[in-house]
Amino acid sequence: MPLPLLLEAPDRLPSVAQIRAARALLDWSQNKLAEVAEVGRATVGDFERGARQPIRLSLKAMRRALEDAGIVFLWAETGGEGVLLRARVNTAEP
Repeated sequence: MPLPLLLEAPDRLPSVAQIRAARALLDWSQNKLAEVAEVGRATVGDFERGARQPIRLSLKAMRRALEDAGIVFLWAETGGEGVLLRARVNTAEP
């Protein structure tokens, strides 16, 4: 059975699972994500625990911070979601 086509969706907000997976790929703690995204540590922790849904602006800030670090958020047309870490390109000149 072929794999479903995964698409980027700039207007979608990431799920808890995607945020956790993205942090794992980057080896970031909740504190690191909160710091880089400029949101409260409790915002990240509460969201990942399912205790509360952050305001849209905070969730967008988390997504942007992770994307700036190389994460790509993906969704399948038929349902499902994922993340991937872009290959790092060495821009240093020899």
